[in-house]
Amino acid sequence: KDLQRCSQQLGVAFRMPSRFPLNTLQPMRLLAGMPEAELPEASLRLFRAYWFDDMDISNPEVLAGLFGVAAAARAGDEAVKQKLKDDTEEAVRRGAFGAPTLFVGDEMFFGADRIALLKWWLANNR
Repeated sequence: KDLQRCSQQLGVAFRMPSRFPLNTLQPMRLLAGMPEAELPEASLRLFRAYWFDDMDISNPEVLAGLFGVAAAARAGDEAVKQKLKDDTEEAVRRGAFGAPTLFVGDEMFFGADRIALLKWWLANNR
């Protein structure tokens, strides 16, 4: 119920997926293997695929359909796996402890209930 309320407040499409929770290791690796400039759009595509279109984003074939075979295959590269480990260790070092944890520079905002605070901070501290 809380997720539905948050989606309504934020004006974000939402539908509870039929597979919940889901192993997100493959999609996280896929994102870790992408150029940084592509991450915002790719993250939104994954979000929509899972939370709105009810796709099994843990399935490599689904990821290949969304992002192409090459991007899905890169998720298995050792360098990409190591990048995800390094990124995770950095997030923990910076104080992340759950989702969503958002960083703007050194500033950390935790929780969906902090999105309004983050918007305010961005408007007043840039």
